[in-house]
Amino acid sequence: MDNQTTSVAYKTGTLRSEIKPRYRDIATAFLRRIGLAFQEGSVKYEQNLKPWEKNWKTGDIVFALDAIDHAVEHLLLYKDQILDSCAGYDVEDSEDHLGHLGANLSMLSQFEEWGFFQPEAIEPAPEPSEPSVTAEEKKDPILTRILNAFGKATS
Repeated sequence: MDNQTTSVAYKTGTLRSEIKPRYRDIATAFLRRIGLAFQEGSVKYEQNLKPWEKNWKTGDIVFALDAIDHAVEHLLLYKDQILDSCAGYDVEDSEDHLGHLGANLSMLSQFEEWGFFQPEAIEPAPEPSEPSVTAEEKKDPILTRILNAFGKATS
């Protein structure tokens, strides 16, 4: 996010060179829940890493795309928890889905900052290869008819 470079004048006449993002408006409880989700991940996935090394920071584009799926899954599970709770059902799922959603969104924000989702960062998928047919399969008349039907004759 770019900071504004113009000066800001307050009612008192005080000047500031720029306005910063309003971090004070982010709910502390939400940040704490995200931090706890990252702590769970640290215990689960970073046992053999140094304290400053983070498992998720070594992820590639596939990991980043998977984070989208995890975020959506946690959002849906959170929705179900809320609706079940409001309906008076006993909610047995104790996982903090909102915290995990926030952690995934945090990772996605960083991946975006790193340029993971730019077209030049995404390698094209390899062309699908023709299925290999063994000599034994070549002798099978039923398989030969199936392969012929799909234009994959082996004779």
